[in-house]
Amino acid sequence: MTDPITRVRAMAPVKEVHHALTDAAALRVWLAEHAEVDLPHRYEFWGRYTPEGDAPHQTLRYVDDETLRFGWLLDGEDTETEFRLTEDGGSTIISVYQTGYSFDDAMSGATIRGVLGTFWALTMANLVDFVEGREVGPRTDFSSSELRVLRYLPTNMTRPEIASELYVSINTVNTHLRNIYSKLGARDRSSAVQHARELRLLANGRH
Repeated sequence: MTDPITRVRAMAPVKEVHHALTDAAALRVWLAEHAEVDLPHRYEFWGRYTPEGDAPHQTLRYVDDETLRFGWLLDGEDTETEFRLTEDGGSTIISVYQTGYSFDDAMSGATIRGVLGTFWALTMANLVDFVEGREVGPRTDFSSSELRVLRYLPTNMTRPEIASELYVSINTVNTHLRNIYSKLGARDRSSAVQHARELRLLANGRH
């Protein structure tokens, strides 16, 4: 694992962030999923928003005061997730490393692992809100195919161009757009982008 899949800053000490990551009751709040933790033996979470979340697929491999590492079986591949906490002037830098993920997977949808970038970005945003004392944001339930289409909405690409880029039919793109608008409560493409940015599904500015 070289570069983190996501990195965020929390205005809270390392000890507080570590507790939020490793306490089952806290996990159930900011992760908004089922969670069971028994350090140093067990670290599991599962549920509606977790990739392949029908059952827990994690195996705890290492934990100390600044690191948490677990194996995660996804789509038949044994991936590994690692959280590294770094103190920085009273705040904490949270770096998330993830094996088994690639941008090509994210764009092609060939495997469920393609949604991990978005999953961890949204999850870490909730963790930061939690440790900083804010209300945890809502979790929007998108499929990996819908997330791929969503990434193109801030661009000037037309629906046929998006379909061509993703190697799918225009009808497929139209179906995903209807689902995206419905889940975001959006009337059109512009409001969908605005709502997606509010939910941190898209970065601010041009994507």
